[in-house]
Amino acid sequence: MSFEDSYGELANRLILEAKSSSELGKLLPYSGPLVQRVIQEQCELERKIQAMKRDGVTTSEHGRWPTLIILARVVEQNKRCLLAYHSQRLDTIATAYWTAGGAVAHVISQLRDDMFRDEITYLREYHQSVVEYRQQLSPTDVIDFSMGIEDPPRESSFVTVESVRDLGGPIRTESGLLDFQLGHRYILLKRDVEHLILQGYLRKV
Repeated sequence: MSFEDSYGELANRLILEAKSSSELGKLLPYSGPLVQRVIQEQCELERKIQAMKRDGVTTSEHGRWPTLIILARVVEQNKRCLLAYHSQRLDTIATAYWTAGGAVAHVISQLRDDMFRDEITYLREYHQSVVEYRQQLSPTDVIDFSMGIEDPPRESSFVTVESVRDLGGPIRTESGLLDFQLGHRYILLKRDVEHLILQGYLRKV
């Protein structure tokens, strides 16, 4: 089998990885080298197509027309595979974000080894967009975007918590600087502390 006969196989491998990630319900390590090889294949295909057009392969009457059509379709298939692979990864990251109640630091700590640097940037910008949108719709925090649509409305946007693990000093939240003391109880905005509850630093009381 010639190299040309294998065109499209690399992109199909990306789809298989995306399918495995969906079936496992987890983010798999980013396949940077494989993505790069697919992009390189795209460049090679484009050069071949342009060379054929310069050689006069422009109509269906030409003997090499079928080859041109096949190469063009492989280019389109590769594009769809690249988009599908990255779309599945971003969907998985977004799901992890909402599952963690919008706790960016927690998501990054859990997925950092499997995320590409641009995906970390995407997550942070995604969170900033959510924060800005929430502030536009609900400046007083009446709306909690992390609440499922099937859930009943929450009685309060505040929660009472107790500090059960040392945080090692003050932490900065959207509401300002918070300094927790072990064993002390606090009434705080849920959006400021839900990630700390999830990580085991605070306990609801």
